[in-house]
Amino acid sequence: MASETMPKEPTQSESLLTVVVALVANGLLAVAKSVAAGISGSAAMVAEAAHSWADTGNEVFLLIANRRSARPTDDRHPLGYGREAYVWSLLGVVAVLLIDRNRRFLTGEPGSADLREAAIARVQQLPDVAAVRYLRLEFIGPKQLFLVASVDLTGDDAESSVARRLRRLERELETDPYVVDAVLTVSEPDDS
Repeated sequence: MASETMPKEPTQSESLLTVVVALVANGLLAVAKSVAAGISGSAAMVAEAAHSWADTGNEVFLLIANRRSARPTDDRHPLGYGREAYVWSLLGVVAVLLIDRNRRFLTGEPGSADLREAAIARVQQLPDVAAVRYLRLEFIGPKQLFLVASVDLTGDDAESSVARRLRRLERELETDPYVVDAVLTVSEPDDS
């Protein structure tokens, strides 16, 4: 029966060398792509540069993880600091996820389909609203929305009365803690 051998774990110095090489390579790529983005004005190159800078930052986290996890045991940590490697590494992932989430908020990402349906239902619950013909939601902060809707009102009021009714309905929507600002307009007759 052949004996199985365990795969060889890289030594601390081999891991460090790998991370340093990756850090230098990603840093050089980030600089080159940033220069190319500045010269060309290309949005795609800006995205590529941002990706390379994120990779460079991740390598910095890995260097920190490598250094902190290699500390010797002490009275407070009799099993050593090896688990520090995991903390400094998932942090890089969390940072990228948070950056992506904030990017979506900053660029005016609309709400999800479920949020949209909930907003339509909320507007339709308002007195004087017969139907919602158009709705646009945009995040303007954490748990803060800007709502724009085109609605059919009940009845057939004069223009001055319609404006007052719409403003009253907007103020009612703005009492919702998630709706910072609401704009309602009257939809055109038979506008679907």
